[in-house]
Amino acid sequence: QKQMLELKERQDTDRKEKGGRDNDKIEVDAVKQKGRLQRTKSNKRLKQMKTSRDESLKDDIVQGQEEMIQSKTYELKASVQDVNAKEQNVTSEFLEENDLRKSLLHKECRNPSTIKKMKELGGAIIGLDRFTIATKKDFAVQTSLGDRRLVWCRVPKAGCSTWVEILLTLWGRKGLQENSNLHTQIFAHARERRKLTEKMLSLLKNNYEENAERKQTISMMTSREPLARLYSCYRNKIPDSKIKVNGVNTNKETPTFEKFLNAISKQKPGKMDSHWRPISMLCNPCTYDYDFLMRTETLERDSIAVLDQIGVENFPIPRRNRGTYLTDENLEESSKPAAITYYEEVDVETLRRLRDIYYLDFILFGYDINPLLKLIERKEKKSAL
Repeated sequence: QKQMLELKERQDTDRKEKGGRDNDKIEVDAVKQKGRLQRTKSNKRLKQMKTSRDESLKDDIVQGQEEMIQSKTYELKASVQDVNAKEQNVTSEFLEENDLRKSLLHKECRNPSTIKKMKELGGAIIGLDRFTIATKKDFAVQTSLGDRRLVWCRVPKAGCSTWVEILLTLWGRKGLQENSNLHTQIFAHARERRKLTEKMLSLLKNNYEENAERKQTISMMTSREPLARLYSCYRNKIPDSKIKVNGVNTNKETPTFEKFLNAISKQKPGKMDSHWRPISMLCNPCTYDYDFLMRTETLERDSIAVLDQIGVENFPIPRRNRGTYLTDENLEESSKPAAITYYEEVDVETLRRLRDIYYLDFILFGYDINPLLKLIERKEKKSAL
């Protein structure tokens, strides 16, 4: 009986201990469940906060992009307005100078000494192939030419390649990489229109009565300071014998600038190669009244203005033969007294002949001939000692 009681007590104790353990487990499970619920709520709140931040960030990004686009739009509009304003200023500036250039040209063409010099040189030799005539049918781009015709007198070594490329680009022609191809296309175009060229030149004559047909013609040419043009021609054409000159680069002799000048100064102006023939003889501006007188020294500005006059805007001006143009800054200097520095070693007799040959190019187009005259005078005094 005693053993039965002890066994019962142990069983009661075991049940109590087991119940306590079960209660502890229940309590632990309850705590874990509570923790899981809290973590779930916390994660949910974090996710909500992250979503809110993402949406806020997204709104900020979208707003920033819209502001950036709006800012770029304003900048683009301002840039376009600025370009248009600059082009208007460029055109206005050129047109004012163009009037002065034409006024000087017309005045000198009526000067008796100019007329006498023209006769001494033998007069202008006009080659119809020298002129390019363009009509609205030629242009692949929109212009304001309408039924008007564009007449251009091509002058080698005076922005010629630049304007050849401009026109061929506007005409939608291909093969603009090689200079030879450019000029081949232009010459072929000129030969196709010899009769039209004759008619256009008759309209441009100064003594021709102004009429509606003359108003339908836009004409232009380009000049260049003679000494700078000669030096550019020598650098670009003579050392590598692109153009042969007897006694200069035909044999094994060294083709110096002095030899080149001495040789060409003995040639008859009317029979000179067009690259160094006087511009006054190439385009005969005292006979033909050109609307626009461009200059190589301000070629980019003048070209933009002329293109604007025929309704072509924002056209990038190509600069071919950049090596022989030097740079804009050097061009500007070489068109003034700086060009004379290349002539210091030239003998006085050659300088005198050059003075006589290119005198009209200095006078008609407003270039300063005094540096050349002073160099000749200095050399004459030196030789007299």
